[in-house]
Amino acid sequence: MIASGAVDAVTITTPPETRRELVLQAIAAGLHVIADKPFAPDASSARDLDLAAKAAGVTLGVYQNRRWDSDLQTLKKLIGDGRLGKVWRVHSRMDFDDPATLEAGPTGGLLRDLGSHLVDQMLFLFGPVTTVSGHLDNITLLQGTTDASFHISIAHACGVHSHVSASKLNHFTQRELRAYGDAGAYVSHGTDVQAQAIFAGHSPAQNLAGWGMNRKAIGARCSLPKVPRVSRQSPDAIMPIMRLSQMPSAPALPHLSRLKTAPARWRCWMQRGNQQSKGGQ
Repeated sequence: MIASGAVDAVTITTPPETRRELVLQAIAAGLHVIADKPFAPDASSARDLDLAAKAAGVTLGVYQNRRWDSDLQTLKKLIGDGRLGKVWRVHSRMDFDDPATLEAGPTGGLLRDLGSHLVDQMLFLFGPVTTVSGHLDNITLLQGTTDASFHISIAHACGVHSHVSASKLNHFTQRELRAYGDAGAYVSHGTDVQAQAIFAGHSPAQNLAGWGMNRKAIGARCSLPKVPRVSRQSPDAIMPIMRLSQMPSAPALPHLSRLKTAPARWRCWMQRGNQQSKGGQ
């Protein structure tokens, strides 16, 4: 088929250990290539593929479809519309109880699999990175050491801190995207519907306007404050809503003697909570 000249481009989605050679073969045949993630086992191998594509005059790209997930697109719009104000922290978690689908071996692992998506999503939203730290949970399989869980903390040049994590061994399935800003917060639980629609035999051509739309609630919520905005750098500014004059007297709460080492604002909060608890009894 390739030799006939009927093909202009190919998508390569084979296991990681075979992907590099197939990409090089396609480039040598003069084909444009979309390579699935993980694109390469390391930065050096990725640069080699890039140089080969440039030398052959073909386009080489990486398949990153999760930039179009509905939860991420919703967050992107909220940020773009200013609904969350200045965003300072985002948490993205994608856990699966599915160890059988781990891409095993030193060139596989969950960081290259789901991690490439989650990190790319944060770069898509917030841009360049200044510092990064992370932790891998490795297991030993027949194919070699494999990371089955990870947590990465990213500091972006724009000032946002993002935290991404995933696991396939924690006996728990949960997708959560959570963002905090000085004007509101956003949290979403659920997975994108596009993959499920494709598996069910549907395609964008059947309903382009409605493609990727969630017809059922997936637990997304945007919380906006009902009180004047306060500075992130001045957390004590919120304390007037817990005035000392509204707190019960110390004799009514004898156990508070154990809280003398806590900051004043925490004692106020705990007093207020105790007063509400007694009122409900």
